[in-house]
Amino acid sequence: MLTLRRHADWDGAMDEVWALYEASFPLHERRRREDQTQAMREPNFRCLSAWDGSVFAGLALCWAWPCGIYVEHLAVAPELRGRRYGARILAALKEEGRPLILEIDPPVDEISERRERFYLREGFLPNGFKHVHPSYRRACAPHPLKIMSWPEALSEETYADFLKRLRVEAMQYAEK
Repeated sequence: MLTLRRHADWDGAMDEVWALYEASFPLHERRRREDQTQAMREPNFRCLSAWDGSVFAGLALCWAWPCGIYVEHLAVAPELRGRRYGARILAALKEEGRPLILEIDPPVDEISERRERFYLREGFLPNGFKHVHPSYRRACAPHPLKIMSWPEALSEETYADFLKRLRVEAMQYAEK
């Protein structure tokens, strides 16, 4: 049975979470550890580790906002990929009954196309907004991403609320 554990500080499991985070996302898509530590203190932020019994399976870093749950980062341990752990993490998040919002790289190569197909299979819908995510690092440029949401596409009003919260709340924990 997959369980999600919430972390508010750098407890023992967090070394595994941090290692997976660093290995799974490029530099411009991740925070520095000190910035992540600050974000973890926010009441709307959720640092979740996924466990299958005693086996660390993955992570989900999320923001719980009125517009929905923004899944900022989702990753599965490399040795467990292809075993539906990502789908199980998403299913656990869906159990809250709130909309889920996430960003993916535009589908331009085999990996990004496969990622998009995964989210489509999991019931996520593409949104047509032209979306550019600010960089988490000073030395890196903002980058275009594609918005996907569950269980339905976002209205313009909901997307505007999401974008405001992304820029004001989530990105306050980026390198200044």
